[in-house]
Amino acid sequence: MLRPGDRLPILAATLEVDLPGPDGPLATLELDLDPADGDWVVVRVTDPAEPADRRATGDWARQGRAIAYASPFWLEPPR
Repeated sequence: MLRPGDRLPILAATLEVDLPGPDGPLATLELDLDPADGDWVVVRVTDPAEPADRRATGDWARQGRAIAYASPFWLEPPR
């Protein structure tokens, strides 16, 4: 889960899952997200068995190769 950062997005949460077959359970992750910490979140799917982009460092490099991104989820403060 990516959130806004100073220069780059930050890793707000990670969840390691083994993808089940089509009849298997869904992977879920519940987070308390405060819109004051940023007005969007993005789901990023990585393959830790594959090497990350050579430019990646730190947490980014440990996550492996990025294989998919969801469109941003925009957060709104409660009314």
